[in-house]
Amino acid sequence: MDYFTKHNFLVAAIVVLIVVNLATIGMIFFNGPGFHTFNGPRPGMMEQPPPGGKFFEDVLRLSDEQKAKFSQLRDEHFAQVKGLIDNSLKAKDDAFNELMKENPDKQKVDSLFEVSGKLQIQLDKLTFEHFVKLKALCTKEQLPAFNKLLNELTAKFHGQGGPPHPAPIQ
Repeated sequence: MDYFTKHNFLVAAIVVLIVVNLATIGMIFFNGPGFHTFNGPRPGMMEQPPPGGKFFEDVLRLSDEQKAKFSQLRDEHFAQVKGLIDNSLKAKDDAFNELMKENPDKQKVDSLFEVSGKLQIQLDKLTFEHFVKLKALCTKEQLPAFNKLLNELTAKFHGQGGPPHPAPIQ
């Protein structure tokens, strides 16, 4: 095998590996919402509310009557937010799918992220109202536990108390 034949083989092998890597990355990041089943359903894609209600019931020590009302509030809340979450994720997916195009439409991307942002605002407001209703269920004795739980949840939402975040890329 002479030098030029060996060189052409290496160039062809590198090109094939690059194409395979790009195809794999594309499949992972840019496929539609149904593709992400390897880690279970994506947030908002579940049919039933997550089983976190028991956690609230235990921490707040809800009575049987409070548990029934909380369960109803929780079911109503998840029914309201499911569509918002699904639509927000779809808008984000559609925006990132523009990257696959040769000339991504930046106006379309801006519009999709604007839609996603407006849906997130609605979601945040509904979640806030859900917690207002949960607080209204609590007795005066349960309010300190509710406030402590709310502080812990907001700390987790802000990245405190959870696993460390990766260092920023420089």
